[in-house]
Amino acid sequence: SMAEKHGLDLNGRLRQVALVVDKVSWSNEKKLRERGLWTEWHDSCVELHCVQDADRLDAIGAFG
Repeated sequence: SMAEKHGLDLNGRLRQVALVVDKVSWSNEKKLRERGLWTEWHDSCVELHCVQDADRLDAIGAFG
């Protein structure tokens, strides 16, 4: 993950943040789903869904 590459300790909350950051993009989600790697964690992680929603709203811009 990005955090591991930079030597960050991935215990507790920081680990959850790193997981979410690595999984937030739509293209990453598409690849994981195509490869059958989308897991129960992906479906149930509220933090991931919140960040994905914010990212997608940002992508469409203020006027959609």
